[in-house]
This record gives sequence, C-alpha cells and structure tokens, in this order.
Amino acid sequence: MKRTLSVVILLLLLGVAAALGTEFYDRSRSEARIMASVRQQFDERAARLRDDLRALQDLNGRLAAALAAAPGGEAGPFGSIAPGMARARPDIRSIVFVHKLRIEQVYPIAGNEPVIGLDYGLRPEFMAKISYMIQHRVAVIDGSTRLVQTGRTGLIFRMPIFDAPEGVGGYRGMTALTVDLENTLRRAGLIGPDAVFDVAIRSREEDRPAYGLFGEPGLFDRPHVQVSIVLPDATWELAAVPKDGLAYDPARAWLIRGMGASVTLALLLAVLYRRGVWWSRSGGIASRDGLASLRTLLLIATLAPMPLMVGLAGWLVFTASIQAVEDLERQQVDELADQLRDKVVDFFEVPRAAATFNAGQFKSGLVGLDRRDELLRGFLLQLRQQPLLTLLSVGMADGGYLAAGRPPVGDERGLRILRADRSDGGVLRIDRVDDDNRPSTSAGTGNPRYDARTRPWFETALQARSLRWYPAYRYAIHDPGGLFEDMGMGMSVALRDEAGRLVGVLTADVALSQISRFLRAEMVRIGGIAFLAESGGALLASSGGEPIYHLEDGQVRRVLADQSESPEIRLLGARILHSERVMGRQSLEVEGRRYLARWQAIQLPDGPMLTIALALPESRYAEPAERALNRIGLLILGFWVFGVAAALLVAWWLSRPLLSLSRWAEELAGGGGQSSPSVRSPVREIVVLAHALDRMAERQRSHARELER
Repeated sequence: MKRTLSVVILLLLLGVAAALGTEFYDRSRSEARIMASVRQQFDERAARLRDDLRALQDLNGRLAAALAAAPGGEAGPFGSIAPGMARARPDIRSIVFVHKLRIEQVYPIAGNEPVIGLDYGLRPEFMAKISYMIQHRVAVIDGSTRLVQTGRTGLIFRMPIFDAPEGVGGYRGMTALTVDLENTLRRAGLIGPDAVFDVAIRSREEDRPAYGLFGEPGLFDRPHVQVSIVLPDATWELAAVPKDGLAYDPARAWLIRGMGASVTLALLLAVLYRRGVWWSRSGGIASRDGLASLRTLLLIATLAPMPLMVGLAGWLVFTASIQAVEDLERQQVDELADQLRDKVVDFFEVPRAAATFNAGQFKSGLVGLDRRDELLRGFLLQLRQQPLLTLLSVGMADGGYLAAGRPPVGDERGLRILRADRSDGGVLRIDRVDDDNRPSTSAGTGNPRYDARTRPWFETALQARSLRWYPAYRYAIHDPGGLFEDMGMGMSVALRDEAGRLVGVLTADVALSQISRFLRAEMVRIGGIAFLAESGGALLASSGGEPIYHLEDGQVRRVLADQSESPEIRLLGARILHSERVMGRQSLEVEGRRYLARWQAIQLPDGPMLTIALALPESRYAEPAERALNRIGLLILGFWVFGVAAALLVAWWLSRPLLSLSRWAEELAGGGGQSSPSVRSPVREIVVLAHALDRMAERQRSHARELER
C-alpha cells in the first residue's frame, strides 16, 4: 500500500507539473512568436524613423551652411532654398532663420504668422535646447515642447550658425525646421492601424533625467522590444509592446489545464485499478462478500464530497471576487466622475474669470473703446496665457465688433484679430497676429453683414443686469478656411458709460470643440467615454468628437444625447432622460461590451445646469480580476491534489490494521496464526476487535490443547 500511495502522489505531482509546464511552454512560445513579429516590424519602422530624422537634419544643415556663407544677407539664400525644402518634404510645418534669438525669416508665412518676430529669450521652454546647441556647437532636435503654431507636440530641428571658429564664440543665429511628431511617427509606420505594437519614446540627454517624448512611459516597465536612435545631442529610446489584441489567449491556458487534469485523473484511476485498490484481496482470494473494500469505501467517503467542496469554494471565491471587482469598479467610476466634474467646473471658470477681469478693467477706466489697439493687445495677451479661451470680444452699441481669438477647428492655433465696422456694412475682417501681438497678414474676410446686436450673447447681456452665462450658439464668423465653424458658450456683460448709456457688450467665450478635446484627452488614458449635455439633453461636447449640431437649410439643429452617432452615448443619454434624476449610476451593454456609467449635474454660477456623464468599460477591470481568478484556480487545484494524497494516506492508515487482522484470521482458520499480530490504531473499535480476536484465538488454542490431551 505504501508503494501504491507513493505512486499516486508522484502521479498527481507529475500531472500538475506537466500541465503547468505545458501551459508555460505554450505561453512562452506564443509570446515569443508575438514578440518576434513585433521585433521584425518594429526594427524596420524604427530604421525608417532614424533615416527620416537624418534626412531632415541634412536638409537643415544644408540651409544653415548656405546662410552661414551670407552674413547679413541671409534673406536671399533663405528665400531661394526654403521653398525647395518644403516641396521636397511636404510634412515640414515651417522653416525659419533666427538671428540671435529672434525669428526673422519664415517659410511659408501662411499658417506660421504666430512665430513671426518670436523672441526665444522670452520662451524658457525652448531655451534649454538652444543653450545646449550654442554651448556644444551641435545640431539639436527638440521634441519636448508644443509648437506655437498648432499647440501639438512637434520636432524642431535646429542648426547653429557661427561667425567665428570653434571656441571663440561668434554665435550669429540658427536655422530651424519643424514637423509634427505624430505625423512623423505615422510616416515611419510606428503608429497606425497596421502597427502590431504600441510605442513609447523617451530621450536621454547629458546631465538631464530621461523624459518622455511620446506614448505611455509605463511601456518601458513591461516586456518590450527596444531600439535606440543616437542623435548629436541625445539618445532616443523606443519601446514597443504587442497590442492588447495579440496577448496570450486565456482559453488556451484553461484548455491545457483541463486536458492535463483529465489525463492525470484517467492515469490515477488506472493505477488504482491495477493495484487492486477497488477491492480487497485476502490470501490471494478476492472477497465475494461485500460491495467494496474498506479502503475503497473510505476513499469514496473522503473524495466524493471533495469536488462539491472544491466547487463550492471556487464558487464562493468567484462570487466574492466578482463582488470585489464590482465594488472597486463603482468606487473608481465615482472617483473618476468626481475628478472629471471638478475639471469641467474649472474649465468653465476660465471664461468667468476672464469676463470678470475685463469687466473690471472697463469699470476702472484702465481700458476703453476709445483705445482699441490697447484693448486688443490686452485680449491677445490673455489668450496666450489662457489656451482654453476661444474669443474675447466687445460688441459695439451700433453693431460693430472687435475681438481677439484662436481658431477652434483644425490644427492651426495662431491668434486672430476680428473687426467689423458698421460704416462699411459690417464686413468681418480677419487678420493673423505675430509674436508681438501686431496684425501681420490678412486671413481674409468673413461674414459680410456682421451685426453684434443680433448675436445671442449680446441679447443675453441686455436682458441681464449682471455678468451672465449665455446659451450655446453657432459662431457667425464664416471665415474662408472654416476655422471658426463651431459652437461656443461663455459669459457676457453690458458695458455702460457714467450716464448709464449702453456702449457695448463684453464677452469671454469657449468653443465647445475645446471642451470635446479636453474630454478626449481625459478619456484617452482610461479608455472611457464622456459627454457634456444641457439639462434638456442637447449635447455640448463628447470625448469621441461626435457632431453636436447639424445645419438644415442654414438653421442649427442641435443633437440630443439620445440621438448621438455614438451608440454608448445614445443609450446612456436615453437612460439619463428616462431616469429624470440629476445624478445616478447604471450598467450598460453596447455591442457586447459592458460599461458602468455615472452622471451628475453641474450648476454654473447664475447660469444653466449641465450634465456630465462618464462610462468606463468593465474590461478595464476584467483583466486584473481574471489574473487573480487564475491564481485562485491554481491554488484550489493544488489543495485538491493535496486532499487526494491526504485521503489516500488516511485510507491506508485506517485500513492497514484491519488488513493485518484479516490476514491473521485467515491464517488462524487454516491452522496457523499462532502468534497474534501487533495492531496499533487510533480507532477504538479496531483495537477492541483486535483484543476480541486475540481472546478468541486463545480459546481456540486452549480448546485444541484439551482435545490433544
């Protein structure tokens, strides 16, 4: 029996080891195959990026060499070379010549007006790289800042120009060309639908900690493929990890475990059958009485409840885990919803603060409509400090208009000056602005008959006696490029002179697409969906950028949340509408994906009530829960194996004395068995039986001796 027990335990251990080993081998091969495909594609596309960066550096270097040969006359060679560079590389956003620290030449001018006259000495975010370039006399690539023109992360290639030999000084200026970082990565194939990996880039520079340029920095902490690109001023480290859809399939792991358990169980039953565990043998003759041996009954009594117990334990663990995951999900959704609500409230604080500040400026006489250039410069400076603002404007009492703003549509973020004068019929004229806040070039004309008195913000201010929120409305700028084709909302206040006569209406406005971009940026990192709506259900913004209005015969038709193009927003909007509650939480299922949603109200001060809604996919929490359940399943399997081994040991321990007594009784019946066996057992009944059989044997021997006499 000891040998049988050892074989069974060894078989169980080998079965578990074989199943886990097979799973580990299969997982390793799958991950190695995935990583090999990632490495092959990643190495090829990283090489494209390396070649692309070198090509742009060479272009910039040739321009710098040409300008270095024409001190004081850089405009000539710049004007002849820059257009050819732009034709050779259409992805170049701008090409500039910088004298000392001030930009003097720009190509193309259209779209780059914000950098004309820009003084890097007043832009500390650029100076670290520029100082390194001047000190070490090397070309640099700056990818740590956002472009002035677009507000997006870009790559700026800089090449210094010196009038004196190395070590003497004589810094004259530099050439620089800019490209959009995301477009450059897409051009190299490092991002896009056909890439099988997610990528992150960080830069290592002398005397500076590594900092991220693109992507999620946490990718460097996961198993990844890494490539380094050595640049004159830094080393870029690129990390790629397989996309989520390429991960190891958990179903394969459970299939391997199930097959391993089935094979192990079959072998275990075969071994027990071959070794006669299912019946009792005494003296080589199988017992014809009784259904099964004691060992078999003990094993059945011990092992029969075990699947039920294991299943019950697994079910309890599973339900407890699911409950814990749901509690964690609700807690995190509530926390994220509260954080998002606070950020949206802060977002709307921007136009309120700007309107309050400028109204105070007018009231104190620091600015006035008789000093319009000064007023515009103040507006432009505020817009540079508040990137969330779209328009700061004044509508005149006669319908004229004066505003500073930034286009909310497209990539261009250069500031604009907008003017309309009723003396020429209200033609809205739009000018670009340089870095000194002066009009540079014309951006065309917009609405030919602009009348501020007909705009919703003007009418709201006339009806109110104080600073007041006005409803969402569509801009009527009608600029040639469609860069102001958007809706906005904000605060307005009537401006009156000392006699109480209306002189104009001041507004501070944010475009609703700005709010959508803000929500999208917040949702990208957590993979959720968010939208903002009015109390009546009309959409104001969404993280997916779905349309919030349509034009029908020149009239604006607002899109309600329950009519959105997004199925998630449509379903959640309908639930919110039917619930008739200002806050709540619900579970949703859309196209096979489950979400947990939370919505709550935002009451703007002395303004409308808005609804902010957030929905997070349950898959965000399913993966950690699945890993935990896998560990729990393996732990339960281990306990089951231990339980089987313990049951076999207990059955052998309890049945061994009875087997000894049984063999002795058969020997006694055959005329042998003169000496009684030494029986030790913790079971009282077995000890009593042994003593009774011993007394019976003694009587039989005594009776035999009497017969012999």
